Amino acid sequence: YLGPPHRDVKVPEFALSAAHLRTRPELIARYLIKFIFPEDVLVRSNVYGGVRRGIQALDHNKISALREHLLERFPWMKLEEDGSDWKVCVGAINSTIRKFRYERKMGIKRGIR
Repeated sequence: YLGPPHRDVKVPEFALSAAHLRTRPELIARYLIKFIFPEDVLVRSNVYGGVRRGIQALDHNKISALREHLLERFPWMKLEEDGSDWKVCVGAINSTIRKFRYERKMGIKRGIR
């Protein structure tokens, strides 16, 4: 489980292990987002959505589970909903989503990293 079990957000064990090798919360968020949501959902969404652009918000429960997981790992950081470190994570997640959109638009195939 990612975050508290009551959120019922599951990611593969290897993904959590690989995520723990990263040293900053935004790098972990950027990595785990690929396992929390299918790519089809990611390319038409971002963390909070954008009504004017027709972009849907990602599932709040799953995003909260990710944020709570990061807060557990980095308790000294400002990872509350309006915290400055969480805003950096949101920017990193949205950046990764924009990259997915661009790669899909250009027909770029991604290899395993």
